[in-house]
Formats: sequence, structure tokens, C-alpha cells
Amino acid sequence: MNKLSDAPSSVSLFPIPPWELIDKYTDSAVAQGTAPQPPQIPVSTVYQTFGVPFNTDDPILKPLGSFGFRRIYQQNCSRKSELKKLNFSILANYLDLLDILTRDPSSDKRKEKLDHIGQLFINMHHLLNEYRPHQARDLLREMLIYQVKIASDTVHLCEQYLARTNETLCTASQSIFPDFLANSCPSSPYSVSFEDLGPELDELLSGIQRNMKIDDPLTRTNVKIEDTCDLKMDVPESVSSSNSPANQSDSPPTIDPILWSFLQKSL
Repeated sequence: MNKLSDAPSSVSLFPIPPWELIDKYTDSAVAQGTAPQPPQIPVSTVYQTFGVPFNTDDPILKPLGSFGFRRIYQQNCSRKSELKKLNFSILANYLDLLDILTRDPSSDKRKEKLDHIGQLFINMHHLLNEYRPHQARDLLREMLIYQVKIASDTVHLCEQYLARTNETLCTASQSIFPDFLANSCPSSPYSVSFEDLGPELDELLSGIQRNMKIDDPLTRTNVKIEDTCDLKMDVPESVSSSNSPANQSDSPPTIDPILWSFLQKSL
């Protein structure tokens, strides 16, 4: 960082963009790490902005005396009442200025009255600036309230989607195992079918339902769901009688082979 003595005496309010730096911050340069690194935090507390020196230790709002102006209101006062007084004084002095201009425009009182009106405007402007910290805090509070509201609405929406997903899964489970899962799921206000789950799940669940022949009570396969989430399959007697090491890989005719192999691994 250059010293204040090396800084230019005047700086344009609209400086030219630093093209020599912009061209170095390409996507490839940033990805490869060859782009210039950001400047280090200056050790000195003095810096310049548009040629005007500033100090980080100075208060955000300096008193009027530091700028060479006289403060015409009390330090510990009601800002609302003082602003009303200043506004009334500006109007009264403006009428006096009009009277001076109509009577004697070359009078010395004209310049005196203009200076007095300027002092009133400066004091009013400084008094309004004293509200800036309060305005910043209120703005931050409103932003936080808005962010909390957005987060709460998002959580509420996620809870609604989660409840609807659970109801959809329960409805699908009841379609496959109507006797065993009818009492385990809450009543759903939605009418959900396999088609609502998408073409892939619709084809898979419909195939499982056809293979297990749930609509036929004579060939229905009984499935018992334990609290430990272990699946146990009660196969027909014709299959259980032939349950030997040589025939364990043979699935019953009413069970899909892929589902049967999955159930064997779970047992």
C-alpha cells in the first residue's frame, strides 16, 4: 500500500476500471492459482478514499466542531423537537432573505442571512445523520426477521412434503400388503396410486403386485414385519417341504425371483 505522501493530489470521482488486473482474473488463472492474491490487511489505520485521508480509529460520525462548524442545538436533546425548530428557523430566515432581496439586494445582510441559512441546513443534516446507526440496526433487525421467516416457511414446506411422502409410501405399502400394513399408517387425505410415483416405480410395484398375486387370497404370500425390521417369509407347504440345501435357491412360483433372492439375503 502506497504512503499518503505518494498518493496523487486529486482523484477522479469516476476512476477508470483497473483493466490490468481484470485481465489477470480469468477462470483458468483462478483455477490454476496463478491469479494475483488479494492485498494484505494494512497495518496502518490511516487510508485514503478519493484523495481524502481517513482513520479507522475515528468515530463513524464526527462532531460538527471537527469540521469547523458551530453546533446550534444541545447535545442531549430531543432530536424530533430540534428538527422541527431547525425547519421552522430555515423557513423564517428564508422569508427574511426574500424581504432583503426585495428591499436592497446589494445589502450586506444578504450574505449574512445566506450564511445563517447554510448553518441551519448543516446542523439539520448532521442531526439527521445521527440517526444512521439506529437506522442500520433497525435495518439489520428487519433483515434477520425476514431471514427467520424464510427459513421457517421453508421448514414448514419441507414438513408438508415429508408428510405427503410418508402418506404416499403408506398408500403404496397398503396396496402391496393390505392386511399387514392397514393399521400401521395414518389415514391419508390424498388419493395416491402407483402412477403418482413415476413410471419406474409404477412398473416395479405393479410387477411385484402381479407376481405376489395379492388379489388372490389362495396364493397370497404371508409376510410378517417384526419390530426389529427383519423380514420373514412364510412360504407355502409345497415349497417349505422341499426346503433343502439343494433347493434353497429355488423361489416359489408366486414370488418374483429377484424379490425372493433379496428376501433370502435378509433372512
